[in-house]
Amino acid sequence: MSTKAELAATTEGKPGLCLLAGTLMLAVPATLALVAPPAATSSGSVALGLVVMIVLTVGAGSVVAATAQPERASVAGLAVLCAALALVLAPTEVWADGLSGTAALGFLMALRAHAAARRGPLDIQAWLVARRPMLVGAAVTTPAALAAALVPSAWSLPVAGLVGLVTAGICAALFAG
Repeated sequence: MSTKAELAATTEGKPGLCLLAGTLMLAVPATLALVAPPAATSSGSVALGLVVMIVLTVGAGSVVAATAQPERASVAGLAVLCAALALVLAPTEVWADGLSGTAALGFLMALRAHAAARRGPLDIQAWLVARRPMLVGAAVTTPAALAAALVPSAWSLPVAGLVGLVTAGICAALFAG
């Protein structure tokens, strides 16, 4: 027989990590848009800044809605799309794209864990092990792509390969077992 506290914990899920990752995903382009806004020399650049803020506001609403109803994948997709669109519209750096993309992956993973926790008790370690191939793939490719973008094009492939091998080794050591 379930106690009232166990039932409440089951139906509430784990929304905190969803909100944190979603906030970080949107905070990166928002911060860059506020720190380095387009030059306000024309009405077009002012309008572009306004569009970026509207996109980020829709994204923030989507993060909250997706956290409230994690089973609805379309709302989560809208939040990620808003973050990506804001990165395209705002002046960004390579590291910002990578950080926001990593936060987007974390947001989507947290939403899945949140939805699973709402359905019943969740063993987070077993849940993560079941998603190990996806996590390792993201952990290896994201730093390699960022490193390749930061070096001159003649060095991009060797640097990406080296960073990919190092991160693959780290992931193999972490997830061995």
